[in-house]
Amino acid sequence: MTLAALLLRQSEGGEPAILWGRQAKPHFGREFERLLNHGILIEQAPATDWDVCADCECGMTDRPIRRVNGLLVAACPFDHKQDETLEPEDIRSFAINTAALVHEIATKSGFEAPSEFLPGAWHVGLTPTKRALFVVVSRAVLLLPGFIAAIRLEHPSAPISVLGPTVEAADRLLFAEAGIHLVPIVDALAKGSSSLALDLACLTPPNAVTARLVIDAARAAVVLDGKTIVLAPQPFELLKLLA
Repeated sequence: MTLAALLLRQSEGGEPAILWGRQAKPHFGREFERLLNHGILIEQAPATDWDVCADCECGMTDRPIRRVNGLLVAACPFDHKQDETLEPEDIRSFAINTAALVHEIATKSGFEAPSEFLPGAWHVGLTPTKRALFVVVSRAVLLLPGFIAAIRLEHPSAPISVLGPTVEAADRLLFAEAGIHLVPIVDALAKGSSSLALDLACLTPPNAVTARLVIDAARAAVVLDGKTIVLAPQPFELLKLLA
């Protein structure tokens, strides 16, 4: 798994999104340091506690981490045979700044800076095929009641694509029935790249036909190639008649 995919997977559960050093270790290097320097990853204080043994019945929630003979040890207070020796990287952790992560995805993919229209949901802009693009990292935000209606209000005329976490088939069906193209964001990452750039071809449904002209009767407006034009009543009625 690439570093980009790992960050997105860790973020699916919502805040706080944490990447542990043991997971991050294979990805340490120039790109990892760049994400630290840009505030996408924020290193936390080293851990002082560790998970209890898998089959432990001590009733404790954590084991203290101690330094024994120069080694880091997650010590079991009841059975030293269950002590676990840790590497220095194991006790490191990094908070994932999801807002900075989405900003990186947008700008690396050729979009302007995204705007957060709901907590945890961003409007990125229009794709090259004139689809309104939204990005959601957390599964809980994507499945909020009223979320589909909210993005429809943001863009009532343009076709919509949403990049989000992987969800169950029944939840995917809700978006499909609303005419929204839902794409797992991990699947939309550009293949063969370690960056957070998107494969823009994934943002358009297969065999999709994008209308150049949309007539919005509720607002007495038309949208031509993604540009909204408000017409006076008489020209608008004539346009509807011709359509």
